[in-house]
Amino acid sequence: MQSSKKYFIMTDEGQKGPYLLVQFPDLGVRPDTYVWCKGMDRWTKAADVEEVFQFYARRREENRFIHNPNTPDTVDIPIPYQHIERTPSASPTQHLSEQIKEQQWPDVNADTPDYSSKPANLLPLAILSILFFPPTGCVATYMAHLTNKTWKESATGFSCPEESERLRIEAHDLSRSTKMWIGLSFSLSCFLIAFIIQM
Repeated sequence: MQSSKKYFIMTDEGQKGPYLLVQFPDLGVRPDTYVWCKGMDRWTKAADVEEVFQFYARRREENRFIHNPNTPDTVDIPIPYQHIERTPSASPTQHLSEQIKEQQWPDVNADTPDYSSKPANLLPLAILSILFFPPTGCVATYMAHLTNKTWKESATGFSCPEESERLRIEAHDLSRSTKMWIGLSFSLSCFLIAFIIQM
């Protein structure tokens, strides 16, 4: 069973990710690539992370069997982990240490957002909020409309995968803004009612 754990990787361009283990070969992750995931206390070489090591070990055996079950271990397998000498975890080099310190560490307590699911349809609730406080209710209704419109655009199939992903993220951001405006409408209406009662 494939692991659902996601890792960040450190490249020459800086921190990237998160990625699933199955994406590592295409990303060119090597034994000396520094990786990090939720639960790890620091960046560690990929070869020294047990789950990553076992993943590449399985791929190596599977690829070797596909080429020739009797082929020696020196077969030229197109994956980075052909010969791995596992060493005790050591401090990164000075250059890499400085590079890692400059990066913003991912939040250990935060899960990676899931943008694949459709945001809740908040349009009816937003329309209702107009009755409570019209100015902010109108803004909430407009934001809810934009959320639905943006999500539909992401699912049309006419845009490239990168554009669809961008639209899905934008739809979720709009959905969060809609919730904020709806909450603001109800809160302001409560303050207004309390103010009128005290007059």
